[in-house]
Amino acid sequence: MKFLYSPSATCLCFTAALALAVLRGAADVSRFDERIAADRSQADAQGLVWVDGRSLPLESKAFADTPDPYGRIAADLLPGCPEGVRYMARQSTGHYFLFATDSSKLAVEWVLEEKWGTDPYIPPQGLYGIDIYDTVDGKWRFVRNGRLSVWSNETNKVCVDMLGKGFRPVRVYLPTRGVIRSIRIGLEKGARLEQVRHPSGIVKPVVHYGTSIVHGGCASRPGLCFTSIAGRLADAPYVNMGFSGCAKLEPHLADVLARIDASLYVVDPVWNCTPEIIRERLEPFLRKLHAAHPGVPLLVCEGGEPSGARSKTNEAMKEVYDRLAAEKSTLSARLNYLPAAGMIQTDGESTHDYCHPNDYGSVHMGKVFAKAIKNCLKARPGGRAQRRERQKTRQNESGISK
Repeated sequence: MKFLYSPSATCLCFTAALALAVLRGAADVSRFDERIAADRSQADAQGLVWVDGRSLPLESKAFADTPDPYGRIAADLLPGCPEGVRYMARQSTGHYFLFATDSSKLAVEWVLEEKWGTDPYIPPQGLYGIDIYDTVDGKWRFVRNGRLSVWSNETNKVCVDMLGKGFRPVRVYLPTRGVIRSIRIGLEKGARLEQVRHPSGIVKPVVHYGTSIVHGGCASRPGLCFTSIAGRLADAPYVNMGFSGCAKLEPHLADVLARIDASLYVVDPVWNCTPEIIRERLEPFLRKLHAAHPGVPLLVCEGGEPSGARSKTNEAMKEVYDRLAAEKSTLSARLNYLPAAGMIQTDGESTHDYCHPNDYGSVHMGKVFAKAIKNCLKARPGGRAQRRERQKTRQNESGISK
C-alpha cells in the first residue's frame, strides 16, 4: 500500500471534539499530586499551584522504568543498545504533557541535568526549551516557547497568559535534546486539571523509529518537529524513538520497539543506513516486530529527497519492501509504504543542508506523515472504518439512526 502526499491532506487543526473528549473524575490539580492535596490552599505569590511533572499524563513515554524520569528506553533494555542510543535515550525527545484545564495562566519550571551540546542549525530553545500549545476555537495554537538559562543546573521558567477560554486541552512539549532533572507545571489556584482522551479513539501510541530528523533536527522548537506536528494532526499518542546518527536497524532495537504496545510502527532509518545495511537488516527487523505484534501495521518510510535525486538507499528500501509485499503473508498484509516523492519540498527552501528539514520543511513533512498514519490506522482490522461500520450495524439493529 502506498501513500502519496496530497496538498489537501490535512489542515493544521486537531478537532473541536477534543474539547469534549475529557476523562471525567479529576476535579482539580490536587488529584494529580498528593503533596498538593495535603494543602490545597497553597499557592505562590503569583497565585499558582504547582504540579510535579511526574504526576502528569505523559502518553509519549513508552516505558515506566527508565533510569531518568523523562528517558525513553527501559533500564533493562539499555545494555544491549549501541552507545549513542544509550546516551540519547536519556533525552526527553518527543515527550509532551497533554491535559485539559480551565486555567488562564500556565507556567513551567524545568531544570536540565545535562545539555547535549550546541547545533549549527538548531537554536538553544529548539534543543532545550519547552513549547506551550493551547486550544483556540477547536484548533491547536502555539502560545509561547520557554527559553533556557545559560547554565545547566539553573531553573528555567516561563509563565504565560493562555489564549484559550474555558475548559480545554493544552500541550506542553519537553526539550528535544536535553536530559531533564525536574519539571513542574503551574496553574491558577482552583483550576481544574483532567486527562484527555483522543477523539480519534486511538489509545495505543504510534511508535516512530528513525534518524536525527525524527530526533528533531532541525526544527527551531519542539512543537515544530515534524513528528510533533504529525501527532497533533493524526490525533494519536506519539512515541519518538529517533536517535541521531544511530538508526541502523540493529536487532536489539527491534527488541526495544517490540516491547511497546503500539497502534503503528513507523520504520524510518534511511539517512543513517547504506544500501547494504537496508538489504541485510530491514527484513529481519520488520519480521521481529510483526512476530511480536502480528495485528499491528508497519509503515516503512523512504528518506526525503529535497534535491529531487533518487538515492540508492531508497532504492534498496523499495526492493526489500516489494519482495515482502509479494509474499501474500500476514506480514505483507500489515506492510505500508511511504515513498520519498512528495515527502518534502524540492524548491531548495525546505532544509538547512539538503537533509534536515527546517520549520518550513517540517510543517510539510508533518502533514505527509499524518496522512499516512491515519490511512494506516483506518485500514487496520479494528480501525476507524471498521468501528464505524460496527456502530452503524448496532444502530440499525436497535432502530437508532443518526
